[in-house]
Amino acid sequence: MNTNSMNTDILNFINSINDELKKQDSLALISIMSEISGEVATLYPENQIGFGIYNYEYASGFKGSSYRIGFAPRKDKFSLYLSCHSEREEELLQKLGKYKKAVSCIYFKRLADLDLDILKQMIQESFDLIADTNPK
Repeated sequence: MNTNSMNTDILNFINSINDELKKQDSLALISIMSEISGEVATLYPENQIGFGIYNYEYASGFKGSSYRIGFAPRKDKFSLYLSCHSEREEELLQKLGKYKKAVSCIYFKRLADLDLDILKQMIQESFDLIADTNPK
């Protein structure tokens, strides 16, 4: 694991995870997302780990910023934060494995429950979609 893709806060947080498999899955996700994004992981509130940043504005005029891709290792499951609104979303989700989905969040228990090649495609497409629609 390349620790250059993390800061001390993230290392301390990951090391505080008692579940060894969740800890290893978290490190694997950091590696995957760092490689795809070219960004260093940042620890956000509520123990969310994000990569890259973008600014957005809603039609209402509300403005904000967020990370381009990210995840959170929760007690019972992982929350994966992606903007998967591509034409291939349903096709990829059918091949992903064992998960539950919300609007832009995918919940899963272990990386071993997912097809990692499909997951990487989804992360890449999400990162690219936000980069295309919200350039730095």
